[in-house]
Amino acid sequence: LAQCEIDEALNDIERLSDCDVIACGKETAYVRKEDSPLYRFMKDEYKYEIEAIGSLRRAWENEIVKISIFHEGGQVEECTKGWFLDKWNQRLQVSLAGLQWLDLVPNDASKGVAVEFL
Repeated sequence: LAQCEIDEALNDIERLSDCDVIACGKETAYVRKEDSPLYRFMKDEYKYEIEAIGSLRRAWENEIVKISIFHEGGQVEECTKGWFLDKWNQRLQVSLAGLQWLDLVPNDASKGVAVEFL
Protein backbone atom coordinates (compact mmCIF):
# COMPACT_ATOMS: atom_id res chain seq x y z
CA LEU A 1 0.00 0.00 0.00
CA ALA A 2 1.21 3.50 -0.77
CA GLN A 3 1.86 5.80 2.20
CA CYS A 4 -0.83 8.24 0.97
CA GLU A 5 -3.41 5.41 0.88
CA ILE A 6 -2.39 4.27 4.36
CA ASP A 7 -2.75 7.78 5.79
CA GLU A 8 -6.09 8.39 4.11
CA ALA A 9 -7.46 5.00 5.19
CA LEU A 10 -6.33 5.59 8.77
CA ASN A 11 -8.07 8.98 8.79
CA ASP A 12 -11.28 7.34 7.63
CA ILE A 13 -11.00 4.41 10.05
CA GLU A 14 -10.68 6.84 12.96
CA ARG A 15 -14.16 8.11 12.05
CA LEU A 16 -15.65 4.62 12.53
CA SER A 17 -17.16 4.03 15.96
CA ASP A 18 -15.75 1.29 18.20
CA CYS A 19 -13.26 0.02 15.62
CA ASP A 20 -9.56 -0.56 16.01
CA VAL A 21 -6.96 -0.99 13.27
CA ILE A 22 -3.86 -3.04 12.58
CA ALA A 23 -1.34 -2.27 9.84
CA CYS A 24 0.38 -5.45 8.68
CA GLY A 25 3.84 -5.42 7.21
CA LYS A 26 5.73 -8.32 5.71
CA GLU A 27 7.48 -8.97 9.02
CA THR A 28 5.69 -6.99 11.72
CA ALA A 29 2.18 -5.78 12.46
CA TYR A 30 1.49 -2.42 14.08
CA VAL A 31 -1.29 -1.25 16.39
CA ARG A 32 -1.77 1.92 18.37
CA LYS A 33 -1.90 0.71 21.98
CA GLU A 34 -0.42 -2.23 23.86
CA ASP A 35 -3.33 -2.25 26.32
CA SER A 36 -5.93 -2.68 23.56
CA PRO A 37 -7.95 -5.90 23.12
CA LEU A 38 -6.65 -6.05 19.54
CA TYR A 39 -2.99 -6.09 20.64
CA ARG A 40 -3.61 -8.81 23.24
CA PHE A 41 -5.67 -10.89 20.80
CA MET A 42 -3.05 -10.78 18.04
CA LYS A 43 -0.11 -11.32 20.40
CA ASP A 44 -1.65 -14.06 22.57
CA GLU A 45 -3.92 -15.92 20.16
CA TYR A 46 -2.20 -15.55 16.80
CA LYS A 47 1.38 -15.13 18.12
CA TYR A 48 1.92 -12.18 15.79
CA GLU A 49 5.14 -10.21 15.75
CA ILE A 50 3.39 -7.01 16.77
CA GLU A 51 4.37 -3.56 17.99
CA ALA A 52 2.28 -0.90 19.70
CA ILE A 53 3.57 2.40 18.31
CA GLY A 54 1.04 5.05 19.32
CA SER A 55 0.27 6.82 16.07
CA LEU A 56 0.11 4.66 12.96
CA ARG A 57 1.01 7.66 10.80
CA ARG A 58 4.71 7.28 10.21
CA ALA A 59 7.28 6.23 7.71
CA TRP A 60 7.16 2.46 7.75
CA GLU A 61 10.27 0.36 8.29
CA ASN A 62 8.77 -2.43 6.25
CA GLU A 63 6.17 -2.36 3.51
CA ILE A 64 2.56 -2.34 4.71
CA VAL A 65 0.68 -4.99 2.76
CA LYS A 66 -2.67 -4.94 4.55
CA ILE A 67 -4.74 -2.77 6.85
CA SER A 68 -7.36 -4.58 8.90
CA ILE A 69 -10.24 -3.04 10.79
CA PHE A 70 -11.23 -4.87 13.97
CA HIS A 71 -14.53 -4.61 15.84
CA GLU A 72 -14.39 -6.62 19.05
CA GLY A 73 -18.19 -6.91 19.23
CA GLY A 74 -18.43 -8.52 15.80
CA GLN A 75 -20.13 -5.61 14.04
CA VAL A 76 -17.44 -4.59 11.54
CA GLU A 77 -19.80 -4.86 8.57
CA GLU A 78 -22.37 -2.63 10.26
CA CYS A 79 -19.69 -0.07 11.23
CA THR A 80 -18.23 0.20 7.73
CA LYS A 81 -21.31 0.09 5.50
CA GLY A 82 -22.23 3.23 3.65
CA TRP A 83 -19.64 5.91 2.97
CA PHE A 84 -16.60 3.88 4.06
CA LEU A 85 -17.29 0.84 1.88
CA ASP A 86 -18.51 3.00 -1.00
CA LYS A 87 -15.22 4.88 -1.01
CA TRP A 88 -12.72 2.07 -0.38
CA ASN A 89 -14.33 -0.63 -2.54
CA GLN A 90 -13.44 1.58 -5.51
CA ARG A 91 -9.77 1.92 -4.55
CA LEU A 92 -8.64 -1.30 -2.86
CA GLN A 93 -9.75 -4.88 -2.39
CA VAL A 94 -12.06 -4.80 0.62
CA SER A 95 -12.92 -8.15 2.17
CA LEU A 96 -14.88 -9.19 5.21
CA ALA A 97 -12.92 -11.76 7.16
CA GLY A 98 -15.48 -12.90 9.71
CA LEU A 99 -17.69 -10.78 11.92
CA GLN A 100 -14.85 -8.86 13.53
CA TRP A 101 -12.52 -8.14 10.58
CA LEU A 102 -12.48 -6.13 7.38
CA ASP A 103 -9.27 -6.20 5.32
CA LEU A 104 -7.95 -3.57 2.90
CA VAL A 105 -5.29 -4.78 0.46
CA PRO A 106 -3.94 -3.57 -2.89
CA ASN A 107 -5.99 -4.51 -5.95
CA ASP A 108 -3.20 -6.67 -7.32
CA ALA A 109 -2.87 -8.74 -4.13
CA SER A 110 -4.09 -12.33 -3.97
CA LYS A 111 -3.20 -15.55 -2.26
CA GLY A 112 -2.11 -16.90 -5.65
CA VAL A 113 0.41 -14.08 -6.00
CA ALA A 114 1.66 -14.75 -2.46
CA VAL A 115 2.05 -18.47 -3.09
CA GLU A 116 3.84 -17.76 -6.36
CA PHE A 117 6.23 -15.47 -4.48
CA LEU A 118 7.06 -18.23 -2.01
